[in-house]
Amino acid sequence: MVALFIHVLRNIFNIHNNDLKISLRIYEDVDIKECMGFWSKIVGFTLTLKNISINVLHGRKKGKLPHGMCRVRVRKGGLLLKKIFCIINGVIGQTPL
Repeated sequence: MVALFIHVLRNIFNIHNNDLKISLRIYEDVDIKECMGFWSKIVGFTLTLKNISINVLHGRKKGKLPHGMCRVRVRKGGLLLKKIFCIINGVIGQTPL
């Protein structure tokens, strides 16, 4: 789902990598470098400690995701949000009830 979202941002809305803000949420018993490598492949560019934020959760959770969770945000995304709402409203307006 993350890869699809980033694909749409890049190819439909022309959002560049430097406009994306990536953050990871992982547990303390997970290897940070392994997680960064995994999510780098998913997002399509190299994640480093300089271009992402990492939130390390304490404790061990049963059934946790092995590579944590990835959050993707668009810097200064107000205009993008308006475009997305316009598309949604246009689709809803075209849908017969």
